[in-house]
Amino acid sequence: ASFTNDAMLITPAVPTLSSTAASCSAVELTTITNYSASLTYTFAPAGPSVNASGEVTGATAGTAYTVTAGTADCTSSSASFTNDAMLITPAVPTLSSTAASCSAAELTTITNYSASLTYTFSPAGPGVNASGEVTGATAGTAYTVTAGTADCTSSSASFTNDVMLITPAVPTLSSTAASCSAVELTTITNYSASLTYTFSPAGPSVNASGEVTGATAGTAYTVTAGTADCTSSSASFTNDAMLITPAVPTLSSTAASCSAVELTTITNYSASLTYTFAPAGPSVNASGEVTGATAGTAYTVTAGTADCTSSSASFTNDAMLPTPTIMVSTAATCSVNLLTYSVSVDVSAGIVTSTAGTVTDNGGNNWTISGITSGTNITLTVEDTNTCERTLDVTAPNCACPVVDAPTSGGDQEECNSGQTLTAGATVNSGEEVVWYDATSGGSTVASPTQIGIGTVTYYAEARNTTTNCTSSTRTAVVLTINATPAVPTLSSTAASCSAVELTTITNYSASLTYTFAPAGPSVNASGEVTGATAGTAYTVTAGTADCTSSSASFTNDAMLITPAVPTLSSTAASCSAAELTTITNYSASLTYTFSPAGPSVNASGEVTGATAGTAYTVTAGTADCTSSSASFTNDAMLITPAVPTLSSTAASCSAVELTTITNYSASLTYTF
Repeated sequence: ASFTNDAMLITPAVPTLSSTAASCSAVELTTITNYSASLTYTFAPAGPSVNASGEVTGATAGTAYTVTAGTADCTSSSASFTNDAMLITPAVPTLSSTAASCSAAELTTITNYSASLTYTFSPAGPGVNASGEVTGATAGTAYTVTAGTADCTSSSASFTNDVMLITPAVPTLSSTAASCSAVELTTITNYSASLTYTFSPAGPSVNASGEVTGATAGTAYTVTAGTADCTSSSASFTNDAMLITPAVPTLSSTAASCSAVELTTITNYSASLTYTFAPAGPSVNASGEVTGATAGTAYTVTAGTADCTSSSASFTNDAMLPTPTIMVSTAATCSVNLLTYSVSVDVSAGIVTSTAGTVTDNGGNNWTISGITSGTNITLTVEDTNTCERTLDVTAPNCACPVVDAPTSGGDQEECNSGQTLTAGATVNSGEEVVWYDATSGGSTVASPTQIGIGTVTYYAEARNTTTNCTSSTRTAVVLTINATPAVPTLSSTAASCSAVELTTITNYSASLTYTFAPAGPSVNASGEVTGATAGTAYTVTAGTADCTSSSASFTNDAMLITPAVPTLSSTAASCSAAELTTITNYSASLTYTFSPAGPSVNASGEVTGATAGTAYTVTAGTADCTSSSASFTNDAMLITPAVPTLSSTAASCSAVELTTITNYSASLTYTF
């Protein structure tokens, strides 16, 4: 069926508006930028009109309008606008002032200040706070100020602020610290004879050099400088009293001994003082004892504070009495029988004694201590002629049997029974021998560690030093095993069928044995059945343990009988002129094809004939022995052709094109244009 639709009528474009903002001298102006003299422009509410330049005239400021463009047939959508009124210019700033004082310059205030306005100063610098006070103005500078909004600015007002009255500077004080011979002295370094200086409390005064005289040490004072009009802030001071000089250190001493040098003590020691030694080196502890002094060196010491130092006292400490030295010259050594040990020492001088053993003077300050019982620690003492002595502790060496390594096994032995005799073997280090036992510890010695006949036995080798009779702490195990040989596998078979190859079974199968096939591939399951064998291949099989293997048995399995392949089906789909056709693509004239339900047959091209459309069938292929699995199919009936589309139409308008309708439309059909 055929048709042609008319186009929709043309509607004018919506008016495009732009505006010139309101200013300090004129209201806002709206313009129609896409103005066309061929269109009619309609305003709501009525009143405005459009001139030849597209400018809207006659609009009342603040009133909201809409405007449309139209022809004789169609009208555009509306555009809206509202013109702002002319902007307001602020009043000129009104100024008042507060006169300059000793604490502030002259202050100008804008009495008609409004936080909604911006105040601009010339030259730049000042600002206005929330109270209308002008801040940041430089005294003596002439300024003008205007008030403005974002759009309009007032005429200017002018002002000049007088400077603040001069206040004298705060007295600047310096001091000469109190010394060991004088009190502290305060001086006014910025002293001026034209100013009056006032002290509190009263008493002090200032001389022509600015020095403060008449102040009492330890009293806190303040001082100000003044003129007839203004007085400075105050400065404060307190003069320290003259410093105290410490007493001379008083010294006592403890004589030198065998364990310490001579000790000097400051008996009038005070932790609040600093003690200085010459030459440098010594110091004083919290008990007043002098530490760090070199024996034989002459020292002087003074006591001081941060400011004053006493006269000096002198001392020299004698050295500590000498103490003899003692050190091992020959390390502690066990005797051959390991029952005793001995040690030798060298000394600088004196006589050696010991807490155990026999002490022998070898001459040349060398001494030997022997016959000390093994395991006994000793203390040696050397004492010289001035009764000074020194001790040395000696730890007994380990005189127990040295470690003897366990024998190295000659290896466990395991063989299949052939009437042989197995003998255990092991090796030891030089100077040692092997002793065989029947247990890991204790037990009895074994003269001949052997195994004869089927069975397993374990022997234990111990190492013994032939000189000291020391033995190894552990024994080395050696295992001897003679195993039995398994029986030859006994075989039976189940003949090949349509579903399985020939099956061979080991009738004397044992799960404790390992079965080995040649060539490799087959294995045996828990029922003794041989799996994985290739049909037609000749195999041999043996039964074995980890050590022994039987003689072999042989077999060959026949292949499984051949089952025909499942029929492969293809179909030619049903069309508008014919039902669906099924074909057996792997058809063979040597096979018999059976359908269920009965009815269809196969021609020489493999095409299935005689099948009823819509009926489900299965088909198998078979020989005299075996039949394939089934394949299934159902043939669709011939397809139905739809009716021709029936058309009707609605004429074109200002808002739509002509509309065509298919009156016999069906959602189940596909329509192609």
